[in-house]
Amino acid sequence: MYENNEIEDESNCGGSWEWFACDENGHIGCFNNAGLRHLPKTVKRDRLVAERLATYLLEENVDRGGYTLRENVEVDFAGWNKIVDMDGFLRMYGGIATKGLYAHSTQHIYNAEAAETAKRLGVFSPATRHIYDLDGSASYYLVAMPDQPLHLYDLPGEIAEMVARVRSPLPFGTTTHFKESETMLW
Repeated sequence: MYENNEIEDESNCGGSWEWFACDENGHIGCFNNAGLRHLPKTVKRDRLVAERLATYLLEENVDRGGYTLRENVEVDFAGWNKIVDMDGFLRMYGGIATKGLYAHSTQHIYNAEAAETAKRLGVFSPATRHIYDLDGSASYYLVAMPDQPLHLYDLPGEIAEMVARVRSPLPFGTTTHFKESETMLW
């Protein structure tokens, strides 16, 4: 058991987390912060809920069918050739979408000038050499869409209540990018 159930900033950015939200239609999105993005305040408040949702939605939840990659998703990587393990990437995000979840990854932002500023501000990650959204341009982007989306009403009551704590004001599937600065308020 954790002494403090809140997800601390050092494990928030620096450790990879999958977190979940629902949209106005009751669809569920899975967001991978890749250790680069801050978690929404509602997610940060409860480590045990975040871990329980990841276990249920990614491991216990049954496959619901196929998935589709978002058109032009490779642009968010600056081309598919930037992905070292393409099979692993597709297995991960395709696997999330086959569970009925809209699968989102995050942009890896890095440039030398921004890194120097980040070091001065104390938001530079020496381990990953990435910075955490200094100018508000970093975002999560949609990678894969489920052929058969999971809805809140498909979930057991307790799990549905946990997912419903984090709400997106924009619909999954048609919204391709979510700014980190906006998701932090969810």
